[in-house]
Amino acid sequence: MFKGNISLDEVKAYLLQQGIEYNPHIDVRNTYKKQYKNRPADFNKHLKLGTSRDPKLSFRIHFEYDAEDDVIVINHAGKHLPTTKS
Repeated sequence: MFKGNISLDEVKAYLLQQGIEYNPHIDVRNTYKKQYKNRPADFNKHLKLGTSRDPKLSFRIHFEYDAEDDVIVINHAGKHLPTTKS
């Protein structure tokens, strides 16, 4: 998708078939202090498995695409991150 070989809509449709939801943004009030290449890591793009905040029932993968190195960087994988709603 990041290289233009497939559209975001195609990716989202495929993910939904697998029971995974793509979310391109997090609430702007939520900030996390991880660094990537000497700058704040981007936690916006994430995949959501499950809707619960219970880590036994859900899983999140926050990632960003680094076009310079042509890699997908995983900034967080695991339970739902703490939020202003938590």
